Amino acid sequence: MEKLSMGKLKEILRLRHECNLSARQISRALNISHTVVNTYLSKAKVCDKNYDELKDLSYNEIISNLFPSLVIDFSFISTYKLLL
Repeated sequence: MEKLSMGKLKEILRLRHECNLSARQISRALNISHTVVNTYLSKAKVCDKNYDELKDLSYNEIISNLFPSLVIDFSFISTYKLLL
């Protein structure tokens, strides 16, 4: 999947929620594939945060909310080091 800049990601969410544009309209406005726009919009729809909560987050925080399976937990490393 195409990686978007923070600006474009936030703009996708804004155009959908503040301007009520369709995925195709957003894709044309931002020159992004409508499939990519649909992917981000569908992830945002099932996310446990609403638009007002997401819009103020950093890029990494938004991505971790939209794609929780991509977040890797490295806390086991400190436990592993203690065992050595």
